[in-house]
Amino acid sequence: MIMRIIISICMCLCLSQICHAQDLSQIRIRKIVSIEGEAIPYANVIFLDENNKVASFGVSTEQGYFVAMSLKPGTYKIEISCIGYEPLKDTITITSESDRLGTFQLQAGIQLQEAVVKGYPMIRMGVDRLIYDVEQDTTAYRSKALDILGKLPFVTIDPKSKNLQVMGGSNYAITVNGRKSLFLSEANQYVAQLLQADKMKTIELVMTPTGRYADKTAVINIVTSGSLPDGIVGSLLVDANHEYIRPDLAITSKIKKFIYQIEYVPEYQYYHKLNSQSLTLNHLDSIRYRTETAETEWSRDHRQDISLRASYDLNERNLLTLSGNYAFYKEKVYVNEHSRIADITGKTVEELDAENRDILKNNAFKASLNYQKTFNDQSDRMLTATYSVEHNADHDTYRQIRFNGTDAAVSKAVSTNRLRLTEHTLGVDYSHPFNERHSYFVTGKTVLRHYGSDGTVQSGDAAPVAGEDLTYNQQVYSLTGSYTWRHKKFMLMPQVSFEATNNRMCFSEIADWQNKCYLDVIPHLLFVYQMGIKSSWTISYSKPAFRPDIYYLNPFVNDSDPTHIIVGNPALKPEKKHVFNLNYFFFSPKFEISAGANYAYSSNAIYPYDYVNGDGIRTTTYGNIGRSKLLALNWKLRYRKVNKFDAWINGSATYSHYSYNENDYPLWNFTASAGANVHIGQKLLVEAVGHLTPLSTSLQSTSFHYFIGGALRASYDFTPRLTAMVDVDKFWKKHLTGEEEKDTPTFYYHEKEELYGRTITLTVQYVFGRLNSQVKQSKRGIINSDRSK
Repeated sequence: MIMRIIISICMCLCLSQICHAQDLSQIRIRKIVSIEGEAIPYANVIFLDENNKVASFGVSTEQGYFVAMSLKPGTYKIEISCIGYEPLKDTITITSESDRLGTFQLQAGIQLQEAVVKGYPMIRMGVDRLIYDVEQDTTAYRSKALDILGKLPFVTIDPKSKNLQVMGGSNYAITVNGRKSLFLSEANQYVAQLLQADKMKTIELVMTPTGRYADKTAVINIVTSGSLPDGIVGSLLVDANHEYIRPDLAITSKIKKFIYQIEYVPEYQYYHKLNSQSLTLNHLDSIRYRTETAETEWSRDHRQDISLRASYDLNERNLLTLSGNYAFYKEKVYVNEHSRIADITGKTVEELDAENRDILKNNAFKASLNYQKTFNDQSDRMLTATYSVEHNADHDTYRQIRFNGTDAAVSKAVSTNRLRLTEHTLGVDYSHPFNERHSYFVTGKTVLRHYGSDGTVQSGDAAPVAGEDLTYNQQVYSLTGSYTWRHKKFMLMPQVSFEATNNRMCFSEIADWQNKCYLDVIPHLLFVYQMGIKSSWTISYSKPAFRPDIYYLNPFVNDSDPTHIIVGNPALKPEKKHVFNLNYFFFSPKFEISAGANYAYSSNAIYPYDYVNGDGIRTTTYGNIGRSKLLALNWKLRYRKVNKFDAWINGSATYSHYSYNENDYPLWNFTASAGANVHIGQKLLVEAVGHLTPLSTSLQSTSFHYFIGGALRASYDFTPRLTAMVDVDKFWKKHLTGEEEKDTPTFYYHEKEELYGRTITLTVQYVFGRLNSQVKQSKRGIINSDRSK
């Protein structure tokens, strides 16, 4: 009995001590953030007691929270550390009633080298590129690849399509470890909306591409730390307003070495009626002196577009890529036109009404096969071979009825045209870097084109007769070689191209075959100077040659509009220019500046021009008009705080001077645009854009009439995968008026045209699918060793 009492007393004492200890084992919740207020994941936290012994420790979660267990009331030293941030040491006091002590802020602190921009610690500048060290970006652990790409200077993310815009446009290429990849490409960026950036090591933005990408404005090269994950990802985007609906379904899948992408885009459009009025005064013809025309046009069309791309890594050094695209397009165009022709006294000579009901059909097929080989000794040493084929077939029908002023039918005509184009291209290029300073690039290309056109013409109730036929063969052969020298802050690239073009044509209007052969030597010289860690200059000179093809040479007369005839010119000669470019780039953590000056001169420029024919009808054709000079200045200023605020202003001023038939046409014109977007919270983006553009660029225009446009946009991310956007374009007016004016010694022309004004477009995008990730599958947090594999 005594033993039972003793045991009971001991148990009570133990229970009381356990309960008391439980009361002291509080759960302390903290949060760690940056100075900007962003959560810092995977930070190490240590609590030291008064004897400098570890009382508790932990690691913050992806949301920046951490939990400290078994801390009794008292005073503790806390030490917080994380890669990329200055360590934080502090003293805190915990009472029995406190379980949340607010947040701790860490200051970003990275050792900066000479070539690293102060305040922009992840980005350094080379002579021809910017290098973004993703491994130094502490947010890469929890960021998507698209978010990281959007941090690059001179790179923006279009709020509507979520695609990148580089150097102000879309003429760029994306490579992965120096090779083209379907998984991440300029035409397939929804994958980057789900791909974790922890796979990235560095990102290179090449601002002056050379070699096979010399025709691109920029190249983004992503260097990965291991292979990209397998999986399947898709995007469904729907664009719709009162004029069209355009769904876009795209799917990409990576299965080890095999990648494929399928995209289907149907489009349905209905353009409402628009009006235009024009006046032509013929100064030389005393009979047909004045022509007034009023026109109404509307159309309906639809398009079906499907594409397939696939690539297979034969091994680490050999890549095979296949792509194909089929597009079908059908458009119905309705035009009602009234024309009044008067003599010099103002008396009406003739009145005509015309009704056009045209059906335009187009089928296009493209396919290409690409082989790419890199070499074991140098990953930048590369051989590429490409074969592509393209086939286009048009089948157009033009129906026209003309009436006189009393609505009596004057003429009826139906004409058909069948145009076929088949094009074969074979190209091989080879790049070889000897070392970091010296490299060369050689490429050869052969293009074989065949055009065929035939049709019928039916006037009134007469039987159809054969129309104007065309047979046109073109062969293009080119060989290009370039050498690149880099040393510290300088880069120099001389390049020369040899291009031979042979045209063999037979028109129904010309019985004999005509041959036109061109042989051109095209030099190009590029010089780059890196002024410092934030800015660079580029200077270039080239002498390109523009060789007219069938669209310029075709002598067929398009007289579907009885008051305006369009015809080609088989006598055109190649246009040769001297082109000089000067560009400046500057960037800092918040500011970006790009500016350029371009000068071009030609002694035999090709340009469309108008004249009045013997029947008093305005005619448009092409000609080697003579001397042309062009001076263009452009600039872009941008201020941004990543994921918070972005504002920009762009502008250009162009002076053109043409000399034709002893007449000079000098003119200045200007363009400008400005915009800003602001992130409200984590999900809402609001943007406002305005622009000023000229409505005409014809050499015979005596003045430019400008159009002021503007748009308001708002996008909302309901989830990381679902985004909706509303775009209100030219919101202040439903219709706008554009004007074009020409004044020459032979005629005066003025046109007022009604343009589309306000449109409200709704865009919805949903990204679906899953990418496999070793880190996610292991059910653990990301550690630094994951990024260096």
